[in-house]
Amino acid sequence: MQRFYLILLLSLLLFTCYSCGNNNENEELITCIETYARQYPDGFTLDIITLRPVREGYAVEYSLSDTSLPYVVAHALAHDKVVGGWLDPETNVFAYGSTRVYPENQFTEAVAFGLSNNQKAIYDLRKDSTIYLVFGRP
Repeated sequence: MQRFYLILLLSLLLFTCYSCGNNNENEELITCIETYARQYPDGFTLDIITLRPVREGYAVEYSLSDTSLPYVVAHALAHDKVVGGWLDPETNVFAYGSTRVYPENQFTEAVAFGLSNNQKAIYDLRKDSTIYLVFGRP
């Protein structure tokens, strides 16, 4: 029964957000991402064109000067069309980022991209685990 309600909730979310892919100031897409974030407060990686979660590969954030959701969405639309959201354990603040996802056979490239973007970590989506890039981190 719980699975039924989860499917119903996701269906309603996708129906509500069906038109989010257009460029009407990206407001509808931003609203969709905020709604999705409320459903997944522990974090997510979302293809913002299909509005489906990305479940495989290594998620790596771009280093952005502005991490507001409107800026992140604009950047993601211009690049890899993926947005990540997570609870920052250091600040206890929910953060958004424009994300590049590398296939599982491109671990070295994912690490290099993370380091070149001054990231502390990358995320293994399939294993649901953080891979820290800085010595001294857990």
